[in-house]
Amino acid sequence: MNCLTDCDGSCCKIKKSVRAGLKEEGYTMYRSEAHFSRALLSVFNLRVPFVQRIESGVTGSGIPDLWLRWVPTEMWAELKNDPYVSINDPYWKIKWRKGQQAWAQDYRISCGRITYTIVAMRDGFIIIPMNKRYVNNLVYPHEVWRVTKLRDILSILKSESIKINFN
Repeated sequence: MNCLTDCDGSCCKIKKSVRAGLKEEGYTMYRSEAHFSRALLSVFNLRVPFVQRIESGVTGSGIPDLWLRWVPTEMWAELKNDPYVSINDPYWKIKWRKGQQAWAQDYRISCGRITYTIVAMRDGFIIIPMNKRYVNNLVYPHEVWRVTKLRDILSILKSESIKINFN
């Protein structure tokens, strides 16, 4: 599942020499969003009572990839994979598809809850709260959490879920 350890080069466009250099520096990358999703679900399934991957090609535009449920809350999360960027970059242009930000804002307005976008990068992950519309899909470091381990993603999401107002 990890592009640096399991890839022969046929699955991605990252040159073998670049992959080798990143592997030596301790970076983690995923071949695709599907590989990232499987790795994340392997961590979540051990710690979250219910996780559902949503394949929404026919059900609606913009619906996030994951639905997580633990008492007393549930949460939606959109997954992205971008092995060409770093968690230390000065900003990121997120590859949201048409309707994804709109769905998150409609959900926030109608349900009073925030969805999250989790982006796998070459050296870690960012977690973006979808509490606003990001103009031109640009996100800045002060707007996100940056982590280097998969298990830390769940810790942040759980701590944020405590802040949700259930009234």
